[in-house]
Amino acid sequence: MERLLLARRSFRSCAEACTFLHENSKDASASYFEPFAAGICVSYARPFMSADGLGPLPPDPYEKFIDRPELGILHGKVVGARNAIYAHYSPAQALDLLPKGYFPKARPRPTITFLKNDKLYYTVPLIGWDPDSLRGIADLCLYQIKRVEKDSRERITHLVAEGIGLASIKWTPIQAALMSFSFWLFSKATGEI
Repeated sequence: MERLLLARRSFRSCAEACTFLHENSKDASASYFEPFAAGICVSYARPFMSADGLGPLPPDPYEKFIDRPELGILHGKVVGARNAIYAHYSPAQALDLLPKGYFPKARPRPTITFLKNDKLYYTVPLIGWDPDSLRGIADLCLYQIKRVEKDSRERITHLVAEGIGLASIKWTPIQAALMSFSFWLFSKATGEI
């Protein structure tokens, strides 16, 4: 349950960042675009990584997109961008993730130019995300949120229906509050209140 709650938060943050950036700027060369794009990719990919004893979301259904294959392609690109562009700098891999014509196919390399006054001018090529993909990434996140919410409802319903000894589980305060609220909603929906 905790993994699902954290995944929903990550997908929601990612969708909101995409929407904000899409509505306010599509200039990939702006200095703020790269950190925004990094946050988007890292936020989206976070639920698919293991951390602090939490395993990743299960590949089925969260990495399968039978009814929306275009989202499956985008999912692979966003997770790939997290690994090749933002979490680890791998320009050669990154170029394969970007749309044709967005950046040159040759690996961009940092350059140093020596100026006449003994100063150096550094150029580090920007490898980033296609700004036109932002709306699609937000849609992908909203699609994943629906899946997480469905799984959460099913798990809560199962726990209530089976009468599993929930008192013996060690809950964090947030988990306990969420479960109390979920039981209240479930009881209200079934007419038990």
